Amino acid sequence: MSRKLNFLVIATDTGGNLKNIQEDEIIRELLDETEELLQFGSWTLDDKSGRVVWTSGLRTVLGYPDGPVAGMDSIEFFLGHVTDDCREPLQEAIEQALAHKTGFSQEFSVRTRAGELKQISAKGRVVVDPLDGSVKLLCINRDVTALRNFEREQERSINELNRSNRDLEEFAYVASHDLQEPLRKISMFSERLKSKYGDSLDQEGSLFISRILASAANMRTLIENLLDFSRVNRRPTELEDVELQAAIDAACTDLELNIEETGAVIEVNGEFPLVKASSSDMKQLFVNILSNALKFRRQGVVPKVTIEGSRLSGEMRARLQLPAGLDLYCVNIADNGIGFEPEYADRIFQIFQRLNGKAEYPGSGIGLAICKKIVEKYNGFIFAEGRPDEGATFSVILPANQT
Repeated sequence: MSRKLNFLVIATDTGGNLKNIQEDEIIRELLDETEELLQFGSWTLDDKSGRVVWTSGLRTVLGYPDGPVAGMDSIEFFLGHVTDDCREPLQEAIEQALAHKTGFSQEFSVRTRAGELKQISAKGRVVVDPLDGSVKLLCINRDVTALRNFEREQERSINELNRSNRDLEEFAYVASHDLQEPLRKISMFSERLKSKYGDSLDQEGSLFISRILASAANMRTLIENLLDFSRVNRRPTELEDVELQAAIDAACTDLELNIEETGAVIEVNGEFPLVKASSSDMKQLFVNILSNALKFRRQGVVPKVTIEGSRLSGEMRARLQLPAGLDLYCVNIADNGIGFEPEYADRIFQIFQRLNGKAEYPGSGIGLAICKKIVEKYNGFIFAEGRPDEGATFSVILPANQT
């Protein structure tokens, strides 16, 4: 007698589930690597059970290896790493976030398992389960110790640089002021010597006295310019509404004799607004730039200077990477003088930097450095573009208001 056997085979396709599990593992590994790379980690607090779960990144930040650690599943364990002065504010922020179901942002100091002090920037967010209403608090903690150390070092360097600059300005002012009296005596006695004994001196003696007087005159110019440079930030600034057109007109009036002697043509076009500044500073700014244009003229060519004012264009704003919200104006001063090589565009604004010899183009090399100092005093920018024998263009960018 034969027996008939029946088999029921149930097959389940587990390929999709296995694939999902593998993808979850890969994503978890990537998150762990990201936390380690960016030096951050997080913990999640279940408000109902009070249990806390750490990510591997937070273990790394606080110096704990993988594996069970007694007490790590409590919020008190984490707060135990927070320094005494920061623990209470952080605990209060956590309680407020859970009570009002809001987030929080806090920066505090912690001590790692090994006792190392670190600075942590934390952001917390409450997540409410729509099904059972359970509340969890997720807190992401980033190790910003290196960043804060860098910021403190940068601030220290900036303060040291500002102090050094103030000392240099004070030194320049005092030294220049004290040098004027002996220089006056050198000039005075040289003039008396020339007046009284000039007829008794031979040609070489007269040449020596002339050179002394010329050197004294050059020294006087240098001292006066150095004093102007040191006074830019020394003098108190009372902000007023300054018409740039009026400042340019005043500068042209001061240079009237020089303009007549050189036969220069000055053209002024465009929009010149009111800016918050000092009228004396603005006049000095344009006097120095125009003087520079008249000095560095080409032989046999009538000097021509074109001054154009306008709101700062979007193209220039993007080029200088300036925010769109600032109300900025630009004044371009273009001349047809000797120009300069493009690689010297920054150097010409440095104090005592000269591109040409004193014999051909006399001066102290301070004028454009003063311009840069004035413009930066009012949170503006100045730069120049030029080509040899094609002239130069100086661009002054100033904000309408000082905030």
